[in-house]
Amino acid sequence: MGKIKYAVFDLDGVLSKGEIFSKDPSGDMLQGERENLEKWRQFMKDSEVQCIAVTGRSLEITRELLSHMDCISACEHGTVIFDPKTEESYSTIDCETQFGNLIGAKNRLEEFIEKSEEFDELLLKKFPGESIKRMRENLHILTYEFESEKGLEFAEELYSEIATFLPENILDDISQGKLVLKKCGMAIDIMPAVTKSEGLSHILSKLEISPDEVLIAGDSFHSDGPMMRVVEEGFWICPANSDRRLKEEILARGSQGYVSEKPFFEGSMEGLRYFLE
Repeated sequence: MGKIKYAVFDLDGVLSKGEIFSKDPSGDMLQGERENLEKWRQFMKDSEVQCIAVTGRSLEITRELLSHMDCISACEHGTVIFDPKTEESYSTIDCETQFGNLIGAKNRLEEFIEKSEEFDELLLKKFPGESIKRMRENLHILTYEFESEKGLEFAEELYSEIATFLPENILDDISQGKLVLKKCGMAIDIMPAVTKSEGLSHILSKLEISPDEVLIAGDSFHSDGPMMRVVEEGFWICPANSDRRLKEEILARGSQGYVSEKPFFEGSMEGLRYFLE
């Protein structure tokens, strides 16, 4: 079993005090989080463990925090890689041969995202009284967030309308699995068929990191669980707010897993202290 040299973090619910980073209208996405993040950063610096982030959030929202990471990190569910040293970013799809068949689909979706604003008003007229917002900061993901009492039922209704103005080639990309359609009770996402797992795999390969040198922290069974399995030989932690199924999987790892008693940021720090102190 190797010495821990790298720590990989999901962001929402792991390095924040709540479910998401601030959406403060001033644009300060880390409002209310800075004091804790400074404690975390100093702790990691003292431990001499290098930090990496892998998040589903956009580069625009997370750029400030990613700039404090030690190594390249992934955002937008692994489709975008950001280098904190150069502040440059690139697409995983464009540089990995395994994603060659996704390049066209990614480019078509990007082109549609650039002109999708013209459809926003149509959606609001179609669903009067419903709160619908297109997330404008994503580079490669088309996201509509909404607040509706009908939850998933409304997601189905909303997508049926969105599909009427999606180009035929994008609908084909979805049916062929080149683009992934995700619906839940709060949002609809259309994105390239790349995951946080593949974003992390790209980082490990590029930096020549051995999985047994990695400590990883997440809270979601669906997106973080598969990502954590990329470092099966490493060390896993999750805060108390995590999905029950992820907790069970981590507990089953014995000495290589730790489920914190505290939630969110404090729970992540609890797990870091357990392994690094």
